[in-house]
Amino acid sequence: MSHGVVIVERRPTADEYRILREGAGWHSVSEMLAAPALVASVFCTVAESEGKAVGMALVIAQDEQNFFLHDVIVLPPYRKKGVATLVIASVVARFARINPDETDVILSLIADPQLQAFYARFGFQPGTEKACMQLRRGQAAQARANDADEYNQLA
Repeated sequence: MSHGVVIVERRPTADEYRILREGAGWHSVSEMLAAPALVASVFCTVAESEGKAVGMALVIAQDEQNFFLHDVIVLPPYRKKGVATLVIASVVARFARINPDETDVILSLIADPQLQAFYARFGFQPGTEKACMQLRRGQAAQARANDADEYNQLA
């Protein structure tokens, strides 16, 4: 499925970031804009094949409890081969490690409606904003799960 692809927890270089964005058909960014975006990331995941970046995801902290999954990119030749699954699984595993004491933390993202089912496989649920999805950890996540269980029992 994703043979030959390795997931590495590291920041992509500014060049890799620009190449991935352009290769995915996104608008290009200058090095002047790419470098600060990468530095602002609290953690990143890069998918590599034969030493080259073929996918990535950045996570930015809004504060100590709210994080945003940003720039999930997989180059077209590597799509539908499990690379995005590996990238997001790595992000979710890393996210779980940031709150070992079960404090409430939220990882949000904006997902195209066609991709919401993909992100739901990792525990993301619809958020309060249109196209927003959230992965919650801690007491808030448990309360939301309990509410869902109650609703399902009543339905």
